[in-house]
Amino acid sequence: MKKIVSLVMVGAMTFTLVIPAKAAVSPEANTYNYYTYNTYNNYNTDNSVTNNYNIRITVKGNGSAKVPKVTIKGGGGSSGGVTVKGNGNNTVSAAPGLDCVQTVGQGGKLIINGCKTKAVLSLFETTSGSVSSAKVLAASLGGTVKNVVNSQAPGVRFSEAQVNFYTPGVNATDIYRVYILGANGTWEEIPVDEIRKDHIVVRIRKAGTLAFIKMN
Repeated sequence: MKKIVSLVMVGAMTFTLVIPAKAAVSPEANTYNYYTYNTYNNYNTDNSVTNNYNIRITVKGNGSAKVPKVTIKGGGGSSGGVTVKGNGNNTVSAAPGLDCVQTVGQGGKLIINGCKTKAVLSLFETTSGSVSSAKVLAASLGGTVKNVVNSQAPGVRFSEAQVNFYTPGVNATDIYRVYILGANGTWEEIPVDEIRKDHIVVRIRKAGTLAFIKMN
């Protein structure tokens, strides 16, 4: 099968985008948006993150019901690869192996070091392994995992940021504990500043995998 190959530049890193030719043949066809997130963030001692990026790729299909497959191959090193997720809209309402998922979305701009900014987090679905790990954590706490999401802050640096998550259905009387997955595979609790109708406000020192655990 013929393939269309193009190069995507991210900082000093180059990736090869391989798309089946039939995925881009009809100008009247449906358009598919794909979002990538880095699966090998390096967390430094000062809590900064290197290799942090986010790419959106738009692919035109041929009008068939089959969604075109997009593969990105890492180049220029032996580090891990990049995962492509379809239909991302900065709101996560599903998690593999988790029922009754609480939708989590970006509910407002980041407040970084006490200052309002125009920056936001990028949110993506997580892996089944992260969900399984969060379930073990929740069981030890006596709570229930309501969602686990991957977050990134492309191009944004901070030592502390307040994040307003949009969580439709959450009430002020709900009790949530929020954890971030560390590089060593352990969960670290992060401060929850406020829980109000449809919102959970937390403070983070870095972006990463976040688990939302309901305690009541």
